[in-house]
Amino acid sequence: MHPRPSIGIIGLGLIGGSAAKAFSQAGYLVRGYDVNDDAMDAAFAEAVIANPGGDWREWAEDVDWLLVATPLAAVGTWLKRWAEAVKRTQLIIDVSSVKGVILPSLAALPGHLTPLCLHPMAGRELTGYDASSPELFRGHVCAVIPVPGRLGPPPSIVAEILGVLGMHGYGIDGQSHDQIAAVVSHLPYLVSAALLVTAERCGPARKQWERMTGSGFMDTSRVGSSSADLWQEILAANRQALVQVLDEFAQVLDGWKQDLQAEEPLRGLEQAVTVRRRVLEADTKHGTE
Repeated sequence: MHPRPSIGIIGLGLIGGSAAKAFSQAGYLVRGYDVNDDAMDAAFAEAVIANPGGDWREWAEDVDWLLVATPLAAVGTWLKRWAEAVKRTQLIIDVSSVKGVILPSLAALPGHLTPLCLHPMAGRELTGYDASSPELFRGHVCAVIPVPGRLGPPPSIVAEILGVLGMHGYGIDGQSHDQIAAVVSHLPYLVSAALLVTAERCGPARKQWERMTGSGFMDTSRVGSSSADLWQEILAANRQALVQVLDEFAQVLDGWKQDLQAEEPLRGLEQAVTVRRRVLEADTKHGTE
């Protein structure tokens, strides 16, 4: 068994902090950097990262892997910054949620930096290091996206990383990834946010609805309470795929509105039960693989 590599993590928020905790618990040497000094201090105090803060350049050449977990708009800048600063062979891991805007930057990395493009399909409505957990990723799928024109790391390295996080991988190209992410990630956020906005506009009941919310409302509205600034970046980066998905969603809602106006049963509701069952069966199958 080869010695465990050391890993650097840029961005110690929900995703980066959770990865740092998972790798640290697994016995890897972790170094980290975040623009938020409080996140740095907390990660060091908990022995999650080995460095107490300071300039990331002080340890950039010492790590074998680098995981970039910054907000989407900053990923390209960090990749360029890292490529200019580091001259040794390293693995560069991207975990951003939209790939079309990131893949060109990964493909442009110099030859001594090997890109690995991942999207862990896991998260919470909370942000920041305090919300992070080493169990965040466990049992979830992680999309593995090839970088055009570049060789990735050996499959054994990918398996090692996913094993530490507790995830199972799913290979997919970048364009298909973004189209699917629009359906399974970005649309759910917008539906959840729309529910909250609609409830706030619900006319005569506006001052009373908060006292009558049940589990259905609370479950459905959870992701809608996520950081709006964070989601604005994600939605803008995947706008083309998302517009197409919103068109489909609007057609479903419009059809149901017409059914209600015509005093007819809503068409297609029974399909929702079938689709949900199929998703749960697929999730169970992945969990046993």
